[in-house]
Parts: sequence; C-alpha cells; structure tokens
Amino acid sequence: MRDAQPEGRLAAPSLLAALRVDERLGDRAQAAAALAQLAARREFRLEVASGELFLAVSDLARGRTVGFRPRLVTASAQSTLAPFAGYWRGRAAELERRGSDAITNYLDVIRRDPYDPLAVAARRRLTAPALAPNAVVTGQRLSASRRTRDLVDAWLLLGESNPLGRTVRAALARRLVADRETSPFLRLSRVPTARWPLWSRARPAATGEEALLALGLWGDGAPAASDLFTRGEADLAFTAALELARAG
Repeated sequence: MRDAQPEGRLAAPSLLAALRVDERLGDRAQAAAALAQLAARREFRLEVASGELFLAVSDLARGRTVGFRPRLVTASAQSTLAPFAGYWRGRAAELERRGSDAITNYLDVIRRDPYDPLAVAARRRLTAPALAPNAVVTGQRLSASRRTRDLVDAWLLLGESNPLGRTVRAALARRLVADRETSPFLRLSRVPTARWPLWSRARPAATGEEALLALGLWGDGAPAASDLFTRGEADLAFTAALELARAG
C-alpha cells in the first residue's frame, strides 16, 4: 500500500482512480480534491489532463455544458488525449446545437486515424439524422475545391456509399498517382508469398525467428522481418509492413 501513498510509485494512477470513483459516486468535491493533489506535482501532467477529460466527459454525458471547455483544453495539450478531447468537443457542439462545429471536430478525429474506434464513433455521429444533411452539404462544398486536403475531407465526409464520394476518391487517386512524392507509395504492391526471401535456397538454414515467419507467426518472428524484407526493395518492405500491421 505504500506505493499508493502521495510519494509512492503508484500515487498518480491511484489518485486518478480515486477521482474517477468519486465522480461516478457523485462526490464532485472529493473528485476535485484528488485532482488538486495530482496538480500539485508537475510530473503528473498527463494524469491531470486525464482527470480533467474524465470530468468534462462526465458532465457532457449528463447533458451539462457549463465549465467543460477549460478541461478539454487541458486534455488537448497532451497529444495522446487530443483525439478524445476532439471527439467530446464534437459532442459538446451537438448539445449546444452548433452543427458546423460538431462536424469540424468529428472530421478532425477521423482525419487523424479513420480506423480508430473514436473515428468510427465520430463517423456514426456524422451519419445520424441530426448531422447527416449538413455533413453531406459540407462534403459537397469541399469536393469543389482544388486543394488536396479539402478533397480528402470531402471523401471522409461523403464516404464510399455516396456517388460523389466515390468520384472524389477517384480524383484523389489520380492526383496522388501523378504526384512525384506520393506516386511511389501508391504503386507499391504485395509480393506473393511464393516469392518471399524465406524460401530462397541460396540462403543458409533459417533462424528460429525466420522459421516463425515461415509459419505465418509474424508477431513472434517480427525481429527477423527487417533483415529478410529489406527496405532496399520497396515491395518487400511494403509486404512486411502489411503482415506486421495485421499481426498488431
């Protein structure tokens, strides 16, 4: 238990956990006291931001829109929490009937990583009846832009199910293929398994990690990937990246 004391190794997570429990129990005074203890230590900045975010989300989830902004600003200052803060700024904008601001914040979350669970939740909000009409209009407006970023945003808003969204995606692909810097990435292709260096007879006997790769266990054999799938051969490096991503 000494580790959980104010000077202990687990002081920060313990205080943050206490804050969350107190808030869930409806004891905002005790939650505020835990936050004050965290704020007294400069090295606990991330935990302070996490606590501020939790209190802001708690208020917004209950439909309270008073006092949440400074808390979300504090959370946004920590890069790991910025997507969460952006999503909840969108939720706050919805509560305050600021549809355009909600769309802007949700779009920022999606733009960061379209496949992140927060981005999936943001996309769900954008396709709900309250925001969908304005989101489509915004996407249509952006689709007329000459800026690549605007076209990306238009595609993210309209999606593949919208004919204009598919048109914008095709236009983006043409533009990026014609660009000297992005073209090489778009022309990469996965090397068929039969052509992987693992099977080369000219190589010495496989190491244990290489054998794991040969069995498809990329998570366990990952250290051998950089030697076999050399970055000097772009398609091989791309293939390794795909397999490693699939393995998490």
